[in-house]
Amino acid sequence: MAYSPVPLAVTGGIAEGKSTVLQMLADNGWRTLSADQVAAEVRSRPEVQRDLPRALGLPSLDDRVALREVLATEPTLRRALNLQLHQLIWDEILAREPEAVEVPLLVETALTGWCERIWVVTCRPSEQRRRLLERLGDERAVDQLLHAQLPTRAKCAFADAVIRTNSPIDSVREIVERLADSARNDLLNRPSPLS
Repeated sequence: MAYSPVPLAVTGGIAEGKSTVLQMLADNGWRTLSADQVAAEVRSRPEVQRDLPRALGLPSLDDRVALREVLATEPTLRRALNLQLHQLIWDEILAREPEAVEVPLLVETALTGWCERIWVVTCRPSEQRRRLLERLGDERAVDQLLHAQLPTRAKCAFADAVIRTNSPIDSVREIVERLADSARNDLLNRPSPLS
């Protein structure tokens, strides 16, 4: 089946505000989707639960904390898991035809060509660390996650817009609404592929 590209992808590092920006788009009437949500659904499929751990030499995919620990310390295993899962997840995303999708690993998985526009959401590294520590409560886990990820500054090279979330929330919302209106107008005014 042939799929159309996603009109807008929202990406960035962990705890930098991607979900907040995606929710602002949803509040503006965009059909949104989270790749993490789709990933959870794909991982819960019986065939994935049965076959993937066996192929990777893992006991199961159920224990998220243990899985995160293994993936943070074993890059070869992380790459193998990503190769197995990302195609299934992306196919499901495209089949649902969202207008905007939050994809944390968009650049890392070389999916930028499947998106018409890319917004990179970022904040100061100190703010990212503070948010992540508040979320996880474990400095070691924070260090592992931040060390395992591509720095957001590297993702900015792929951005049509960079949204900084260390500003007040009303300021971020104003920026998102302005960018969303512009993107919506561009989408409505683009030529039909049949014309």
